[in-house]
Amino acid sequence: MLDAVIAQAYARDRLHGWLDESVLEPATARALRGWFADPAGAPFVLEPFLLPERAVEVAAAIGRITSWEHAHAFATDQVSYEVARQEWESADPAERFFRHDIARPMAALAGEPGQRALVELLTLAGSGALCQWLGNAIGVPLHDVPTLEITRYHRGDFIRRHDDTFTDRVLAANLYLDRAWQPGDGGCLELVTGSDPAMPVQPRFNRLAIIPIATGYQHAVLPWTSGTPGRFTVSMGIRRAIA
Repeated sequence: MLDAVIAQAYARDRLHGWLDESVLEPATARALRGWFADPAGAPFVLEPFLLPERAVEVAAAIGRITSWEHAHAFATDQVSYEVARQEWESADPAERFFRHDIARPMAALAGEPGQRALVELLTLAGSGALCQWLGNAIGVPLHDVPTLEITRYHRGDFIRRHDDTFTDRVLAANLYLDRAWQPGDGGCLELVTGSDPAMPVQPRFNRLAIIPIATGYQHAVLPWTSGTPGRFTVSMGIRRAIA
């Protein structure tokens, strides 16, 4: 018990200066634990997630990224895999899994001008502090380093409904950093549980949406409808620690 308290205090110290103070309140950790025990088909939303000035800095940095690649993918029950654009466009629509931009290689961001705030956020996310804080909040040991991806959407881009249970993830978290997003732009995150109605989450600026990765829970990204590229997102795949 004492070790957990020390670990939580250490993680909180690392996150101060980045996360909004409301996120680090004990009440938020209690709410997260209750949600994780019974997600009830609804994502857990933290808003605002970053301190406002940090969110603005990171959003500006993402807007300066030049290393976008437009990715197209198919998927089976066990794996998703990218394919060439021509193959994707000639396939039956039911076979198409996703289409959107991905910033890569991620390491190249460090060499791009104006990327300090984004690189610092990614470094913080990979330092273990965020996953330690989240793991202590939900009562589950988590791997220190999440998978990280930065995405952008063009008109018609989407991710088909799926569950990701073929991976070792236990949670997925999406940090939305599009300051210009409007409800008519689309791109909502959709969580579906069994026969219950879908629970859409709007990708509002500086909002973190956490969803469970478990049997019975599927999620999707609804099509982006704006003619302007957007829905800038830092996505994190959060894995259970290996004993």
